[in-house]
Amino acid sequence: MVSLVVRRLLWSVPVLLVVATLTFGVMHAVPGGPFDKEKKLPPRIKANVEAKYHLDEPLWRQYLLYLGGLSRGDLGPSYKYLGRTVNDVIAETLPVSAELGALAFLFAAGLGIGFGFLAAVKGGAIDRTNILLATIGISVPSFVLGALLVLVFSHLFHLLPPALWEDPRHAILPALSLGLAPAAYIARLTRSAVLEVLGREYIRTARAKGISEGVILWRHLLPNALTPVVTILGPLTAGLLTGSLVVEYIFSIPGMGKFYITAATNRDYPLIIGVTLVYAILIVAANLAVDVINAYLDPRIRLE
Repeated sequence: MVSLVVRRLLWSVPVLLVVATLTFGVMHAVPGGPFDKEKKLPPRIKANVEAKYHLDEPLWRQYLLYLGGLSRGDLGPSYKYLGRTVNDVIAETLPVSAELGALAFLFAAGLGIGFGFLAAVKGGAIDRTNILLATIGISVPSFVLGALLVLVFSHLFHLLPPALWEDPRHAILPALSLGLAPAAYIARLTRSAVLEVLGREYIRTARAKGISEGVILWRHLLPNALTPVVTILGPLTAGLLTGSLVVEYIFSIPGMGKFYITAATNRDYPLIIGVTLVYAILIVAANLAVDVINAYLDPRIRLE
């Protein structure tokens, strides 16, 4: 297990380097610059601003300077938020996005696994309802769902606030908007995995030996059925923990996604690369956690 973790951590270094390099290249390949959309600056002032951020130097030197800062954990200054570094912006916004993502993840995992498990075991009306709701949940985009939730719970019944991020009540609608589609996908996957495991020989053997149904379900069926579910929870967790760009924008949540959209609009190169790297780091960490959990759930993985 230790060697598995060490290998994955070593592989994450070139992965993050490739992500940073590709993002850096794409940002600088797009026509225009971070100061082209502002009011036209006098040539001398524009030259001074570009010199301050090393934008007047060759691209290869800009890349090496950025890698040097990155090796020290310095993501550079923001071009649009004067006096603030990318580290400051991420430190301020990441906890908000992580809180929203954690709430959405708990909702998605709890509802998806629970409902999918019941649908496969009980069948009948529960199974048909699960299929219907899962199809609707996957089909409806998060921004449409968010608008509908605001219309119903905020404007029609005045039960929940429509936007901002001030108290726990403000988190309910964004978490539902962000977590419903993953919950539907998890429910369908859990149902399929449980139905597959129910047909295995060791389940029939356990029943033939007279083992109680509860022990069969919780000790033999569920751990084996959760393996494919846990696999997709890795990247899903990373996406939810960083929040949804659209959901944060709709509900005016001061999270990392909202700043990411603003950075893309303003060509704030360091902020775009910094947020992209945070996403990449979270995905790598989530996939590593999935590998470790799967190794504990399935002994065959440890033997391999």
